[in-house]
Amino acid sequence: MLLRLSALDADAATAVRVIAHFEALLGGGALDATSLARSTAGLAECAAGLELPDGRGARCGPDGTALPGEPGAVSQRAELGPSGRVWL
Repeated sequence: MLLRLSALDADAATAVRVIAHFEALLGGGALDATSLARSTAGLAECAAGLELPDGRGARCGPDGTALPGEPGAVSQRAELGPSGRVWL
């Protein structure tokens, strides 16, 4: 299906891959902030981070290594309301 969709619309195929990636990640059981940041950074091929409402958070590079501190600059940021925030 992805091959046919890729031939028709590359952006739609990419969106389906991203959705499948996070569905598999969430379906895998124990998901913590570090695992989510690491997986997102690898998928986006850039540093990614998140901060949960309780102050826990994580930031990882695209190779999966933990990055200390706050990011110097971000390309995209999304506030998740009471759920926290994420950034690339």
